[in-house]
Amino acid sequence: MYIKIKLKERTSSGAIIRFVNFPVDVDALEAATLSTYLELGTQYAPIRADNFISLVNNQFPSISANTKVVVSLTTKESEDCEEDEKYIPENGRLVCCKVKNVGKAFNDNKMEIFNNNWDNIFDMDSENLIVAPEGTLYIGPNKKGACIIQTQKEVPNSYLSYSILFSLIFKERNYYFILDPVISIRSDGSN
Repeated sequence: MYIKIKLKERTSSGAIIRFVNFPVDVDALEAATLSTYLELGTQYAPIRADNFISLVNNQFPSISANTKVVVSLTTKESEDCEEDEKYIPENGRLVCCKVKNVGKAFNDNKMEIFNNNWDNIFDMDSENLIVAPEGTLYIGPNKKGACIIQTQKEVPNSYLSYSILFSLIFKERNYYFILDPVISIRSDGSN
């Protein structure tokens, strides 16, 4: 299984599409889940899956302004999936992605937490987006099982903590897992 991130950046000269696939060692994750007490494996206390996911050079890609971000689970290593293909592996699903602004420039500002400024970073028109009272942005999957969000045409440079919550079924029980990287969003597109 793979966690796939597709970035479609719109530029004046067209679209630039980048893919990053993060392999999930499902066999090792299942063995550890069934043989240890890592965590409860519930939505409230998901198991940290960082040790079972191979991150390319230990980095997530930075995201540019005017970029559509698609996060999905897939069993295919290929870069692209057909438009009408569902992204849901047989024994698992993407539950949600959550985003917190962890940048000093944002958090040292004296603004109230409810005035969280997500509109300055993302297009907030999607029905699959929810902002929690403490300022966390939740992105729910669409009917095809992918979490999709679009950055604004101009964004402030930001550092975001980005969690991917997914579930897998082992021995007829649904376990929840989480991956917690930090990602940067840049208006100039540099890494």
